[in-house]
Amino acid sequence: MTLPQQRPPFVEIHTHICTRVVWCLLTQHNNEQNNLTRVEETYNAFLARYPLCFGYWKKYAEAVQRLGGGQAGAAAVYERSVSGAARRSVHVWQNYCEWHLARAADELRAATSEAARRGVLQRTRERLERAVAAVGLDYSALGVWRLYVDFESRMACSTRATTAVLARALALPLAGHAALWEMFGTHMAQNTLENALPDAEATAYIARKLECPVEEQFRLENHHPAIVSRAQF
Repeated sequence: MTLPQQRPPFVEIHTHICTRVVWCLLTQHNNEQNNLTRVEETYNAFLARYPLCFGYWKKYAEAVQRLGGGQAGAAAVYERSVSGAARRSVHVWQNYCEWHLARAADELRAATSEAARRGVLQRTRERLERAVAAVGLDYSALGVWRLYVDFESRMACSTRATTAVLARALALPLAGHAALWEMFGTHMAQNTLENALPDAEATAYIARKLECPVEEQFRLENHHPAIVSRAQF
């Protein structure tokens, strides 16, 4: 007696009306097969139906990179994730930024010249700007802004750029606004206002400080009126 040949799961799933749970099980099954073509077919079909499943864009990119697509293949997946139906998803953009920041850290360690280092920082900053332009006004975009702040303070090591990004974020009504103020307070406590402010504001601050009494100098050292006024909403 000849048993009927079992059809592949990818064929079987297209013959039935299926739920997202079934699709999730299928992506997990095909990930375990270590077949790049099958993985691409499955994720492409799944994400065409459920493009806002941000975690699966990340799994897709990781699978492509692991199965031979390399960083270029993963980058292409992340680019697709922020260019289609999920382009207004904060979580999709946050995954995009996290991946590119990790790659930028590797590239900076491998950079052999200052020009190469500046190029990495510029490309990364442009990607972060894309992210905040797309979803920075979203109430839940704190995570994206924090990644931008961390990039400027830890990777680019730019005190004034960090202040500028924090000021932009503080002017928005974001969830977790208190955390931004805490970050701002820590940042300003670790740097002098002359170093942290843009040139024009630093010049005005120094001129005012030289002319004011000691009590006013103390108030200026502990507050930044320009940023405070921009953050009122």
